[in-house]
Amino acid sequence: MNFEETIQFEAVLTEQRDHLVRLCGWFSGVPEVAEDLAQETLIAAWKSQDQLMSLDKLKPWTSSIARNVCLNWSRRHYREQRQVAYSIDADEPFEEELQDETNLEVELDRYELATLLDRALALLPEDTAQLLVEHYIKEASHAEIAKKMRLNPGTVAVRLQRGKLTLQKLLRTSLQMEASAFGLISSNSQWEETNIWCPGCGQSRLLGKYQKNEVFALRCPTCDPEAESIMAGLDLTKPYHAALLGNIKTYKPAYARLLTAFNPLYQQALKSHTAPCLACGSQLEVIVEDDKPAYKHFDKFTQITLYCPACDWASNKSLLGLVLASPEAQRFWRAYPRMRTTPPQEVEAQGSMAYLTRLQSVTDNAELTVISRRDTFELIKVHTNVKL
Repeated sequence: MNFEETIQFEAVLTEQRDHLVRLCGWFSGVPEVAEDLAQETLIAAWKSQDQLMSLDKLKPWTSSIARNVCLNWSRRHYREQRQVAYSIDADEPFEEELQDETNLEVELDRYELATLLDRALALLPEDTAQLLVEHYIKEASHAEIAKKMRLNPGTVAVRLQRGKLTLQKLLRTSLQMEASAFGLISSNSQWEETNIWCPGCGQSRLLGKYQKNEVFALRCPTCDPEAESIMAGLDLTKPYHAALLGNIKTYKPAYARLLTAFNPLYQQALKSHTAPCLACGSQLEVIVEDDKPAYKHFDKFTQITLYCPACDWASNKSLLGLVLASPEAQRFWRAYPRMRTTPPQEVEAQGSMAYLTRLQSVTDNAELTVISRRDTFELIKVHTNVKL
């Protein structure tokens, strides 16, 4: 940092003091030492200022430092309390060597996270809570969870991702104060109405959440009013997902990119029954599930899941998602932004079973009909009554 940047850094850092005092009081559980711990945090931050890449990241950066300072204090405090207990109550000579410090720090870390997670889990559906507990508390692998809960690993991976998004929503609402203390959320984390009409029902605008390097998510309040439901989303903490959206800043182009970017991968996977994982390059497994529980206006739907057993990457799409990703559907959607989708119908086309899906404009009689192969979901025929 140059001289002017250093002056600005010190000014902004000073403004963080009250926040850090509250934070340290919560981390340590001992408000009486919060002032001293906050001061230690400020000194550590000042000494390490060259590690801060941008001043707009100062708050989560100092929150992380405060957390480590408080963990170190808890470790020392724990040792002192153990020494007092041994010296007063132990029948055998006092032993200088106590519990391994590394293990203690891990336990303190796990305890704090588990406490916060426990409070959030009570607000989640029981099966979602069980998945999160098995993976993040008991540290079970996807395969172990799948065996225990009688699910396939791909389903476990997808539900875990949705559970994480739901948990993030709870951390931004019911548990906002504690989550803010951990630096887990930012202020612009609430669901907001977008300018995208739901392509499923055409009745409501989608609600969205878009935070750079954190999350992109969309849901329809009419199709599925449950607050934890996610129609489409990406975990932007994953570099390959963040790179997918790049510098796109608004919902509609981001959603279009999400739909179209994955389409070649799904087409390859459905045709050859495998494809390379976006995260690690290993071969993906392809799981097709029919008669999935559907939105209000559908009786059922088919879901395709791509799952990597090597790194646990997973992605899923419905038939509607594959249809919307086609160039013809994208053009129709741009021309008629408020449209709805009819439930897929099974028909016979070119001597084999196929799905027929209709995209219908809500404002006039424009319609796009798409026929897809039943086995590979490849488009066979596209017809529209309007010029695109």
